[in-house]
Amino acid sequence: MHEEIACIYGPPPVSLDENERLIVIFDLGGVLVDLNVKRCVHEFVKLMGEENIDRVLGLHPQTDDLVNLSIANRQLMRDYEQGTITTAEFLGKVREFCKPHTTDEQIKNAWFSMIDKLPADRLAYIARLRRSGIRTALLSNTNELHFEYLKKKYNLNAYFDRMFTSNELHLSKPDPEIFLQVESLLPTLGAHVFFIDDMQVNREAAERTCGWQCFETIEQMPDLF
Repeated sequence: MHEEIACIYGPPPVSLDENERLIVIFDLGGVLVDLNVKRCVHEFVKLMGEENIDRVLGLHPQTDDLVNLSIANRQLMRDYEQGTITTAEFLGKVREFCKPHTTDEQIKNAWFSMIDKLPADRLAYIARLRRSGIRTALLSNTNELHFEYLKKKYNLNAYFDRMFTSNELHLSKPDPEIFLQVESLLPTLGAHVFFIDDMQVNREAAERTCGWQCFETIEQMPDLF
């Protein structure tokens, strides 16, 4: 189904200069992809016990979402998210706190369990934007394992003109520099950008830094068609 949606849009109109065309920039987790942090916590507790999960990943059994992670204890996640350590290094550091004989595959499966689903209607919305000549982009604080998994499963390359991730840019939202870099690389002008992100601090930074029009959910977006 996802491939079928991706094939129904044709080339966008070319009457406007690229930086004058509207563009919608999407966050990934919490906007397009539904997350299940509790399930991820449950799977990691099996591998390392409750006593280690908060210390290693900033997760604990009462964690409902990524906003409420233990900031002091999530340095490993932050390093991996910003691409300052490799996937192999991340897996190795996590494995140090797991039960004996825990494999990389078990750690990966626990990590992937945070991802719930990407509903087809959200992909259809992106496809409709593209049929209307509106550019689309992705801007996500994410890590290599999650991003490569989602990119392959949902054929994300077919839905976005550009995709920007924290682990590739070595910057994370809400750092103002990440919004400036994205705006320069697209390229676009701030007044033509609609940005959808579930975290208020990111929306405020994007609006303050670049003048992007920001929304928490797709449902809050104005009618662009």
